[in-house]
Formats: sequence, C-alpha cells, structure tokens
Amino acid sequence: MMSVTKFCVVGPGYPFRGGIAKYTTALSLELQNQGLLNQFFTPTRQYPSWLFPGKSDLDNEACPRLTQSEACFDYFNPFSWHFLSQKLAVFSHSCLVLPFWSSASIPLNYYLIQRHQGMKVAIVHNWKDHERFLGLISFERIIFKCDGMICHQDSPLIYEEVSGKAKKAVIYPLPPIPWEGDLQDSTEARKLLNIPQKNRVFLFWGLIRPYKGLNDILTAFEKLSPHLNATLVVAGEIWGQGSELRSRLENLSKTHSCRFKLEWIQEKEIPIWFSAADVVVTPYHSGSGSAVVIQARKFKKPLIATQHAVGTPPVPGCENIEPGNVQQLQRAFERFLDETYFQSKQAEANSFTGSSWTSYIEQLKKMVHEEMRGEIRRFCHFMFP
Repeated sequence: MMSVTKFCVVGPGYPFRGGIAKYTTALSLELQNQGLLNQFFTPTRQYPSWLFPGKSDLDNEACPRLTQSEACFDYFNPFSWHFLSQKLAVFSHSCLVLPFWSSASIPLNYYLIQRHQGMKVAIVHNWKDHERFLGLISFERIIFKCDGMICHQDSPLIYEEVSGKAKKAVIYPLPPIPWEGDLQDSTEARKLLNIPQKNRVFLFWGLIRPYKGLNDILTAFEKLSPHLNATLVVAGEIWGQGSELRSRLENLSKTHSCRFKLEWIQEKEIPIWFSAADVVVTPYHSGSGSAVVIQARKFKKPLIATQHAVGTPPVPGCENIEPGNVQQLQRAFERFLDETYFQSKQAEANSFTGSSWTSYIEQLKKMVHEEMRGEIRRFCHFMFP
C-alpha cells in the first residue's frame, strides 16, 4: 500500500499579490485541505523596491492566510535562509515543493535543494526569466537538481530543456484560482465600466510588461476603422513603460472606443472585467504560459494569443498568432467582429472543462510515488478534446 507523503511548500503567499502568490497559496490550500501539508513557508519580503517597479506588491485580499503558513524568510537576505532551513529540518522527510518563476527565487531555491534531505519538486511557472538583466541566471541548471517537476504548458521549450535529462516530469495545466469569483451579468458589468453594450470587447488584462505585447495590440487596434463596433479595454498596473504607454492609450481613445485603468485591480473586481469582455488578448513575445490564459479559460472567454501565452497544441476557442505580427493581430480583431466566427470560437471556449486542484495534487502525489523512468508523462489530454 502506498505510504502517505506530506509536503512543505516554500513560496510567496499572503499578504503578497500576483499570480505566483495566488497559485502557490491555492496549491498549499489544497494540500492543507487533504491533510498533506506540513507547513507553507512564506517570505517577509517578496522583492526589493529596485526589482519591483509597481507601487506595491502587497494586497491583503489577493490570497487567504492559511492556518499552516509562516512568514520567516527573505528571498534577498541570505542570513534568513539558514533560519528557514532549520525549520525545514523538522520535516526532513517531507517532499519540498518550490515554485520557479523568476531568477529572484533561484539563489534561495538552490540553497534549500542542496540541504533538504527529502524529495524536491519544482513547480515550473517559467523556464526563462522575463527580465533580460536577470536572465543570466540559468533556471534549468537549478530546476534539474530537483527530483521532479510539474510544468504547466506542453511547449517545445520544455522538450528542449528536458531532452536527455533523466528526471521525473509531469505536464499538467494550472487550475483556476478558487476564490476569484464567477462571471456576472455582462450588461451590468459594462454599465459599471462605461463600455458600449453593442460592441465587441477585447480585453488586455494583468501586469503590463514589455514582453506581453500591448504595444502590438495598440498598433493593430489603431489600424481598425473607428466606425467598427469594437472596444479595447486595458486593465492592469504598468511595469516599465510609463508615460509613453499612457499617452498612446489617451490618443487612441480620441479616435477609437478604448477604456483603460492603469493600476492594480483588486481581487473582488476581477469577475467584473472578465464579464464585460468578449475576447481576451495575450500576444506575448516570450514566456511559457500565462495566468491570464487560465483566467480566460475559467471565465469561458475566447482568446487571441501566441504560443508563448498558451503553449501547444492549440487551445479551444483560441485564435493563434505569431509573436510580434501586428498584421495577424489586426486580422484576428477583424475576424472576431464577425458574429458567426465569434460564436464558433465562443462555443469552443464553452467546451473547455479545465483542471482542478484535487487532480493537480493527484499528479503531484503520483510523481512522488511512481517510477517514471525519465519520460515526460502527459496528463493534459482532456484539455484538447
């Protein structure tokens, strides 16, 4: 009979905001609900101010505070790492779960991997850092020191890195965040946001960073006739583009239907913005997945996206475009303005069943207990019927 393995998770959670904090907390919450969590260790500081260009990385509403969580380390204070390692030593035979998303997490994760006696599993949100100046630190060299990994996108990037390395790996999609709320009445949502009821609404959502392709969206949308029933909505906090981007949006609003809110949007408002939208647009230039895509799937919204945002193979309800191809993006906007085409993509999006945190934990447990002989096992067949 399979012995029960318990887990310790080290990563961001309450009171921090952002996708990694939310998904790491959701993972820990499910482990706690199943009686499999020994402890969820969270940082007292997630980023120093020089590395975080937003106003603040704190939001008490972004994540619930778990009863088995403890804030006891700082990613950028090595003196705190020994203190955390001592706490982990109490659970020396637990499976240590470490999220990988930014080079900022690499030094601490490497320190813990070298010292923890039990199995180590990497949760791979990103294979490469989005910031060039941090990209000099090799993710894969550290990730492959773990005993296994869960990757969230079936992407060629994964095969390039995994090829020839005998490690346990599971490709499994992230489930939605359970506390993000449900869709609301679209008419009421559009009234709240002052969006025309009759228009097709295209939503760019989340932290605004250069690699996410918002400038491509603005260029493509500018090329559309201003007489078309199309509205562009941009909602999120700016990272690294500042006044130039705001100026572009203000100028676009003078000729086209455009709404924007360039600040952090609280958790309770998420369903309002997605309820008002018809199509979510994620033309990322780099990356290996997007939490925004997971939100679009949860809310049953069609997508215009690149492979960097959705991975491969094609996602139901998604219009795939090449990164940086503004002409393709413009044509995608125009196709979604056709009612027949939109309804066909909406029907595909409605068919997406998604994954659950219960099944996610099952894959994590299987990874720990099964001999997988270095093969990448595919558990995401339900994603692509």
